[in-house]
Amino acid sequence: NLTVNEDTDLPIAGIRINDVDTASNNVTVTLQAVNGKLTVNNSVAGGLGAGNISNNGTGNVTLTGTVSQINTTLAASNGLVYRGNLNFNGSDTLSVNVNDGSSTNSQSLGITVNAV
Repeated sequence: NLTVNEDTDLPIAGIRINDVDTASNNVTVTLQAVNGKLTVNNSVAGGLGAGNISNNGTGNVTLTGTVSQINTTLAASNGLVYRGNLNFNGSDTLSVNVNDGSSTNSQSLGITVNAV
């Protein structure tokens, strides 16, 4: 679980995906937060560009690219930033769904947003 104060950015580094049967083919990753917004950095060297990121800055962001490009972006210290909705405090969940065109794998990470 991660913790952040309300109305404060929470950088989330180190999320890593793995899909052994995609080789260099593109995969689609959906990042979802019910009570917050997710922003993915489109200027990480070797990572995803703006054209590979849909709905950036919302609670439902889609990434399309190779496993390497996506992992490079998500590994960066500022690659993914969560910010709870204005004045929200309580529990939220970051859901990560990976689809390689034939199957989907999902994981989640709890986020606690403290009242200030």
